[in-house]
Amino acid sequence: MPNDSEFRELGRIRTTDKSEVVLSELHRNGQLQGYSLNKYVTTPEYTGFGKGVFVPDEKLIDFLVLFGAENLEYALDQIPEDSPPESER
Repeated sequence: MPNDSEFRELGRIRTTDKSEVVLSELHRNGQLQGYSLNKYVTTPEYTGFGKGVFVPDEKLIDFLVLFGAENLEYALDQIPEDSPPESER
């Protein structure tokens, strides 16, 4: 049985003039496996992904808890009311 893996980029945040943080989902054989958070760099010497971290789907809540409830509530409050649904972003 072939291993059909696919990364689906969810979004990017520019952190410096030469780097971004990229959040992606990993799907294997049509099933969500987890999330990848990687640094993407653009320099004259190298352009591409650098170090990152993978969070298995079953550990996502444990990962988010590390941010603390107050920080998560603040972040959710920053989403504009007229923001498109997640499926359209």
